[in-house]
Amino acid sequence: MFVFLGFSGVQANDTISVVTENWRPYSYAGENGEILGDATELVLKVMERAGLDYSIRIYPWSRAYAKAVHEKNTLIYAMLHSPERAEIFQMIGQVAPSDRLYFYRLKGRTDVDLKTPGETRRYVIGASRDSVMEAYLKERSFPKTR
Repeated sequence: MFVFLGFSGVQANDTISVVTENWRPYSYAGENGEILGDATELVLKVMERAGLDYSIRIYPWSRAYAKAVHEKNTLIYAMLHSPERAEIFQMIGQVAPSDRLYFYRLKGRTDVDLKTPGETRRYVIGASRDSVMEAYLKERSFPKTR
């Protein structure tokens, strides 16, 4: 999988709504509210070079994704590629490779010691709504929690 920019159709004189989430190091809010990050730098260069009028905002992932799906003239970044997303979005660029899946635990949870991927089923696993990780867990019949 790769981290991509996804784009819905645009017309010449329209303002582009650029949406993203807090996902360091790709996109995040700085101390003064400015949107920073490796992918953000790339997006800003593309928008400036294309001479497009745009606004950029950070939202929770599910809201950013819904905006990109339902609102015209919207660019969403950075997101993981999936066949389902390729049917919805025009992927316009790879930002970074992403071919690994990581599970994290709190430092104090020394009882969590995974030897095989199947052992993850013993624990509650969190994923952002509408994320590739959520789809991955659903496809593998992980129990749904609130």
